[in-house]
Amino acid sequence: MSMTTTDHQEIRSWVEAHDGVPGLIDASGLGDARPVPAVVFPQDDSTSGPRPVGWDEWFEVFDASGLAFRHTAGGPQDSPPVYELLNPST
Repeated sequence: MSMTTTDHQEIRSWVEAHDGVPGLIDASGLGDARPVPAVVFPQDDSTSGPRPVGWDEWFEVFDASGLAFRHTAGGPQDSPPVYELLNPST
């Protein structure tokens, strides 16, 4: 089961419950000056992934981009957390 929300506290609670931290991906190389919000989890081993940022900066970009956050509502403890950012206006 998945849930979709724009509620900052719900998003932050879910991410932190899964040991994640907010991050931003530089999208300037893709022709977009605005960074893309992402979540960094401990099992992410890429060194070229999102740069960790504070929640205030993350939510500023999230809100300015008009995104919604869809996440899994549960699942086995050993499975990786699953989320996606959606643009509800498209």
